[in-house]
Amino acid sequence: MKKIILFFALTNLLACSPIVNNEDIEVINLNIKDKKLHRFFSKSSYYRIKGVSDQDSNSSYKFKINNDMLSLKLKNRFISGFQEGVLFEDSIAFYLHDLNLITTKALIINFNIYKKKRVNFLPLFTKENLELLKNRSSKIYKLDKDGGLIKHYVAEEYSSDLRKNINQIVFHKSTLLNIDKLKGLKLYPRGYDSFLIIHNPITDLYTLLPDFNRFGLEENNILDNVLNLINVEQPITRSSQDTIILSGLVKIDKTTVFNNGYVVFKGGTNVYLENEVDLIFNNSTVFFDGLEELPLKLNGNKNNSLVFNNSNVRIEHSSFNDLSNFDNGNIKLPSAITFYNSDALIKNSKMISNLKGDDYINFYNSSFSVENLLMEDVYADAIDSDFSVGTIDSLVIKRAGNDGLDFSGSDVKINNSFFYKIGDKALSVGESSEVTLENSNINNSELAVVVKDGSSLTSANNLLENNKVDFSVFFKKDFYPPPYLNADFVNLKNVNLFQKGVILKLNILEEEIKLIDDVESLLYGKIYGKASE
Repeated sequence: MKKIILFFALTNLLACSPIVNNEDIEVINLNIKDKKLHRFFSKSSYYRIKGVSDQDSNSSYKFKINNDMLSLKLKNRFISGFQEGVLFEDSIAFYLHDLNLITTKALIINFNIYKKKRVNFLPLFTKENLELLKNRSSKIYKLDKDGGLIKHYVAEEYSSDLRKNINQIVFHKSTLLNIDKLKGLKLYPRGYDSFLIIHNPITDLYTLLPDFNRFGLEENNILDNVLNLINVEQPITRSSQDTIILSGLVKIDKTTVFNNGYVVFKGGTNVYLENEVDLIFNNSTVFFDGLEELPLKLNGNKNNSLVFNNSNVRIEHSSFNDLSNFDNGNIKLPSAITFYNSDALIKNSKMISNLKGDDYINFYNSSFSVENLLMEDVYADAIDSDFSVGTIDSLVIKRAGNDGLDFSGSDVKINNSFFYKIGDKALSVGESSEVTLENSNINNSELAVVVKDGSSLTSANNLLENNKVDFSVFFKKDFYPPPYLNADFVNLKNVNLFQKGVILKLNILEEEIKLIDDVESLLYGKIYGKASE
């Protein structure tokens, strides 16, 4: 059984043998005086009821007892990118949808020189931390005792889509595993609002996670009652399908869903999506198999999109035109082509003139390879990569209304690419992304390269010409570590915006670098860039 470090588990905490530090284990030094440390762990009812907090002189940490549990909040230090969490004796993990497993991080706490404890740090499931945990913010609810949904956070684009009761939503099956974890911990919710109900905007399913600020040792039946309220997704009976081959002139006049299929669009095929139809591929292998001498064309009409879910996709010698973002009323996606939990290869192809939506292509929790792709007359962002891993080679983006490449929580290498007339940021590297840009050209764009929010960019052998701003490195969200730029060349004759506190490795004398107090105040349409919608 997993154990949390509880208020009463004081003897074990203080009477610890020395621990040999491991480079993979974070170490936090809390220099609490012995007398205060004793009072901090007192069994006095006063401290138990009121709680106690301790913080060092420069307020870099806060250590407190909250509802029988110990929590740690850091100001100028991050543990795996997080600043606030609860402490467990053993490792533990919770599921977030079908995306990833949220696990504890091993941590050694030095209460002073001779009192040490190895613990496991689990980030609190706050809105900010959920972003760090690679969840796209959309809707978060809490629960009342009658099963009503209480709005905790709702993104603006979902303001008209509010569910009122728990029976109106469906939970991902991983929620059942999370509830089993909680039962094993012998921790109990202090009320029905002790849970966060997290929406997955791509699948429209929900996950239930504990709000550990609202858990304690007092036994009750709330968890069982909540379990009886939730509806969990039912497995879909999948019929095995033979290979589906499409060729010639193909007109599709109703939304088509391919499940467990092997779908091949042959070279020379002309696909016309009529009315407001979408193509959805679930658990499928999909080939858009155009040839150099027989290219494939897929043409939208007005509101048409493609969604690949848990699929393997290959697009070669294909041209996609006049697509729009996916919106069926319940699920609203920002992109015309969406890859979710999928593997994608896009090669020797064109993506031209999408009609609306935030992104032409969105990779979400996917792996991808893009090679020799032309994107022209893009409505907003050309490619958005969320929590994905990929390579981009010989990409050309001409005339994008917003960003060329927008990265969140992604690891991507870019080579031999060209960006021309990008309306906002040619490269936007944010939310703990790691990006390499080499042998590329950014020309006549508003902002060439932006690095923010715990991200890192390595730039080598690139040509930045006629942009309003070459490099911009700054803090946008204060719960991320400092962003990092490593560049072999920065032209100081051009505009560069570097905020105080960022990390720079430049081939420039330090005294030549001008640092700015607040870069964000100059961006987003105020002086440079485009205003956020």
